[in-house]
Amino acid sequence: MKIASIIILGFVLFLSNTAMAETKSDTEAFVQAKTRILQVVSNHISVLNKFKSCVENAKSKPEVGSCRQTKVAAVKALREKNKQARAKETRAKEMEVEPTKNAE
Repeated sequence: MKIASIIILGFVLFLSNTAMAETKSDTEAFVQAKTRILQVVSNHISVLNKFKSCVENAKSKPEVGSCRQTKVAAVKALREKNKQARAKETRAKEMEVEPTKNAE
């Protein structure tokens, strides 16, 4: 269920960040957004696969709890990493837009 949610989230982000590519820069932005989304989804799937493996190999309830704590920490780290990447992309886009505003 979580993997499906992550894939759906990625698809929604994909659709929200892309429009019909009409120019070369639009096409490049589309490819970059698509690549970033696929990387985010792959990272989440990797974490969930490790969690699944850990739970399957667990022999007691405390071991399952340990697996969960490890997964939660990994997901938090991914979220922070993604948040920083989005902020960096936003700053870069703002820097691209500002020179055109000043030219007018």
